Amino acid sequence: MRSPHRIFERVLQEFRLAIARGRIGPGQRLPAERVLAQQFRVSRGSVREAVRILELFGLVTVRRGREGGVFTTANCAEIARDSFTSLQPLGRHGFQHSLEFRKIVEPRVAELAALRASEDHLNTLRKSILMLEEHPASPEVFVESNRLFHQTLAVASGNPYIQAFLPEFFGAEAMSHAAGTAGPVQRSFARFFHSRIADAVARRDVKEAAVWMDAHLSQLESDFLRSAEVVGLDADAASPAARRRRPPARRPRR
Repeated sequence: MRSPHRIFERVLQEFRLAIARGRIGPGQRLPAERVLAQQFRVSRGSVREAVRILELFGLVTVRRGREGGVFTTANCAEIARDSFTSLQPLGRHGFQHSLEFRKIVEPRVAELAALRASEDHLNTLRKSILMLEEHPASPEVFVESNRLFHQTLAVASGNPYIQAFLPEFFGAEAMSHAAGTAGPVQRSFARFFHSRIADAVARRDVKEAAVWMDAHLSQLESDFLRSAEVVGLDADAASPAARRRRPPARRPRR
């Protein structure tokens, strides 16, 4: 289930990983839009969308004028690493198992919501997104907004079995804990995907509602799997063994 609108995700993820791994450093100027489009073999529009989201996350800043361009921010590495490592402790709460379940169920729930949602349901979805826009830095608001969004989709599906089970699932302590430990980038991701899903539901676009829900869950899954790698890089760099493996600094010749 792949939409042309999601091509930018690959570009976005590549940059996040490159920054987290230190391959792109703070204050570095990114190549021109045309060059990036050729490099990733995507449209310039996809590059533009990826850069817009990187800017939203605080990883890059766009400067205008003759000396302008897209530059990474001073704290980009920390933000990028945190955007992956904030998911790492969730393994003990069955995070991966819950994602497996959600990837099976929730795209279909989004489809049903697109067919059956009432105006009240749509207003509640919009309210949950507005909560994120008004309080982007609040973990507590994010927990409530995330619960409200997904529970409303379940209710809007019109299926009594979904209505009976999913609201309880999203209200469970493990799910609240997972949402509460999300970092700023993960909260921004949720706001982005929730907006796309809600727009598709409001337009009664069954296919797009499912595609964006699948994208939302796939991004979480990808970040969760990558988190161990990013945490491992940080741990390895700080370990005594890693320090012993580093070559001694060369003394300048006299």
